[in-house]
Amino acid sequence: MPLYVIATPIGNPEDLTLRAQRLLQEASQWIVEEPKAARQLAKSLGVFKEMFPLNEHNEAEGAQALIQLLLEGQTLALVSDCGTPGFADPGAKLVDLCHQKGVQVIPVPGPSSLTAALSASGLPLKEFFYAGFLPRSREERRKAIRRWTPLKCPVVVYEAPYRLKALVEDLVAELHPDRTVRLFMALTQPEEKIFVGSLTELLAQIGQEPPKQEFVLVVDPAPPKLAKPHFKKR
Repeated sequence: MPLYVIATPIGNPEDLTLRAQRLLQEASQWIVEEPKAARQLAKSLGVFKEMFPLNEHNEAEGAQALIQLLLEGQTLALVSDCGTPGFADPGAKLVDLCHQKGVQVIPVPGPSSLTAALSASGLPLKEFFYAGFLPRSREERRKAIRRWTPLKCPVVVYEAPYRLKALVEDLVAELHPDRTVRLFMALTQPEEKIFVGSLTELLAQIGQEPPKQEFVLVVDPAPPKLAKPHFKKR
């Protein structure tokens, strides 16, 4: 039976597609990153599902156990805490193993903070670089930033809210302080905000209002096109 890779809401529950809802209800079992988040989704759908936790601690052995269930005929649904599975979260090893074993993998597209941020960025998107989560140590993070400094396309960066200030400080140090960035906070949620401005202006804004929500940061290509900083509340 197939493995369904199902996108789930990144904030607004109304973003769950009808197809995703049906397949989540039909699946024999859910493969989840965090059971607590998945149970909240299951409760909203009015279903009870057995959940198999798959995370960075058990991904290798978990994939082996799950491929056996698929080969035995179970239909499994792979979901992450939110958004589209496979971006900076577990699941890639299982999907790759399915391809190796001849198990059908069926993507069920839907919400994604990556595409949501890029679609609202206003940047030309002939190409972009997905940097994902940068290293946690300052030295390694700055090395990573230096590697994509010469790129002539937008760069998408993820980070935990409490490390946003450190990230911006490193970007200021490695890039031009006037480099334009676009910060997308709490996408699809009532408190959603979009900031467009320079790194220096963003750093000042963070000092006044430290973020608590998840975010996506898009760095404009060099040379920067300066824009007046502003927050837009949705």
